[in-house]
Amino acid sequence: MNDELLNKMERDGVVVITSNIDSQSASKTILSLLNLGNTPEKEIQLFISSSTMDYTNVMAIYDVLTSLKNPISAYAIGLVGGTAVLLLLAANKGKRYILENSEVRLSELYDVVGGGSNQQTEIEILYEDVSRKEEIYESLIEKYTSLNKEEVHKYCVAQAVFNADKAKELCFVDEILR
Repeated sequence: MNDELLNKMERDGVVVITSNIDSQSASKTILSLLNLGNTPEKEIQLFISSSTMDYTNVMAIYDVLTSLKNPISAYAIGLVGGTAVLLLLAANKGKRYILENSEVRLSELYDVVGGGSNQQTEIEILYEDVSRKEEIYESLIEKYTSLNKEEVHKYCVAQAVFNADKAKELCFVDEILR
């Protein structure tokens, strides 16, 4: 999308995430959200089509989203997966939507781990960090959905994909747009 169109959409309260989230796209999204947060009565509409696994950048956006006073709606378009699922869940209850042919996918966070020298100490530190992040990720999914801790973990390990009906049944979204 061109910048002129994105700027107009932002003025209308629309924020679009249609790629993997990296530090550059996260910064742009956060700036847009903070700008819209200056008008707390204006609804923010977040359109998400991302299956990113970038925990740190998604959590930065999540933290900003949950700190805003604005009404926030989120729309799942195509595939929303990995840590991007948390952005869908962060919208206000009753304002989380999914298009009828879209999907929600859960993942384990080990996919985030990069290569290294594999020294025992490095592996232990990395394991602790990934375990901590995975616990936060899974606890947030449990908080917003109808799933319990064991179910969330089972679905993440299986890298479960939910169609729109199942996503609604499990409370990832509130309404299917048909």
